[in-house]
Amino acid sequence: MLAQDTVLQNRYRIVRLLAQGGMGAVYLATDQNLASTVAVKETFFTDENLRRAFEREARLLANLRHSCLPKVMHHFTEGDGQFLVMEFIPGDDLMNMLEQRGGPFPPDEVLDWADQLLGVVEYLHKREPPIIHRDIKPHNLKLTDEGQIVLLDFGLAKGSAWQMSHLKTGTSIRGYTPSYAPPEQIKGTGTDARSDLYSMGATLYHLMTGEVPTDALTRVMEMAEGNPDPLKTANELNPQVAPTIAMVLKQAMMLNREKRFSSATAMRKALREARNHVDTIEFEPEMVEIPGGSFMMGSPRGEAGRDDDEGPQHQVTISSFQMGKYEVTQAQWRAVAGLPKVKIDLNPDPTNFKGDNLPVELVSWEEAVEFCERLSRATGKTYRLPTEAEWEYACRSGTTGPYAGDLNSMAWYSSNSGDKTHEVGTKEANGFGLYDMHGNVWEWCMDWYSGNYYNQSPSTDPVGPSTGSYRVLRGGSWLYGAQFCRSAYRNGNAPGFRYDYLGFRLARTLN
Repeated sequence: MLAQDTVLQNRYRIVRLLAQGGMGAVYLATDQNLASTVAVKETFFTDENLRRAFEREARLLANLRHSCLPKVMHHFTEGDGQFLVMEFIPGDDLMNMLEQRGGPFPPDEVLDWADQLLGVVEYLHKREPPIIHRDIKPHNLKLTDEGQIVLLDFGLAKGSAWQMSHLKTGTSIRGYTPSYAPPEQIKGTGTDARSDLYSMGATLYHLMTGEVPTDALTRVMEMAEGNPDPLKTANELNPQVAPTIAMVLKQAMMLNREKRFSSATAMRKALREARNHVDTIEFEPEMVEIPGGSFMMGSPRGEAGRDDDEGPQHQVTISSFQMGKYEVTQAQWRAVAGLPKVKIDLNPDPTNFKGDNLPVELVSWEEAVEFCERLSRATGKTYRLPTEAEWEYACRSGTTGPYAGDLNSMAWYSSNSGDKTHEVGTKEANGFGLYDMHGNVWEWCMDWYSGNYYNQSPSTDPVGPSTGSYRVLRGGSWLYGAQFCRSAYRNGNAPGFRYDYLGFRLARTLN
């Protein structure tokens, strides 16, 4: 370690030690030639390969020009030491500021910093060769008096080997900070641009919630044992974080890098869109908790109107879940269609019959899934379509006959609909408190349709075949007769098919 007043290169006078780790130290120093304050970094590397790598990276850093990066001014060796002189950024890092606050930063403030930081990460990743920082965390971020975020310390003084790496190498020098590092970095299997995005997500999560995120290794181990991901969403820890923002952070911190954002540009865009849509959702879908249990799925041979694909009748056990109390309405569809796209565009007004409280129709299975994914991102809760088995179990609500009650009292179908849909919830509910499970509009289910699936269906929480051409439809509609509204009746159509008798309702898994 260098003593106070040590002079390097007859120019840089050491003032004091700022930080020290196992592989390096950082000093506050005075540039006597220019009468300015600088930061001098010293590496403790003794391995010749690492010393050469340090020199290569120093030259690379010297060519970087970005407002969120400190300027590199000089690299030299003196005696046994190797040094890098950089612009000194005064003040505390964001980790110290967070600890001094005793709580999270305002989300809007963090989002301003995130936009700047993703800009510099984008800049680094687009260099030739691309640069991966590999140690983004609150400790390595400083805030200038002008509100500018500066990304510091590319691994020299944090007790790890030099942490800059090039995409073209395919492998990385090992070293990481556990709470912010993705699994591929912890395992040493090679990092890429998406590894920095995990660290970005973890950093923003910490700043917005005040809680250190669960480390990737713990998450992997818990999930390998069949437990839920222990990482809570940011809005669960801090209600001031909008659900749309929380879902962006969740995607950035996916354990599988293939499921993260493809680039800093994509993540930056997603955060901007989420920030612009935080007030769009004005409803929470009304859900009913369906208790787990067992039932006979399908229909007995003697049931009137029975088709062959309803057999053999077999016992199925269903875990507890939530089901939408009503079919998704046009008002709900319109609100969610205004949220940022996940995969496909949604027409905000696709229907033939018009009315805010009428069920949405003329929507395909693909569009229903897009609706679920957008709503999930906006609310921080995971919505989906029900499985076919969940649908029939919920429809029957403990009954064993063709219908869950008197059909005329419970359903809008061809005999009483007047050839149109009707407002949801205007007929009687079934035993679980669900409306319009019979009639009004056919409801898309998650499963692929197969006419002989019941011959091979699992007895617990079946999810349908792994492939197929059609997706399952259940419940009948305003256009169809009584036999098509039976609890056991099975139908299907192509995932892209639309008609004014096709709609859906939501489901949620209970952890």
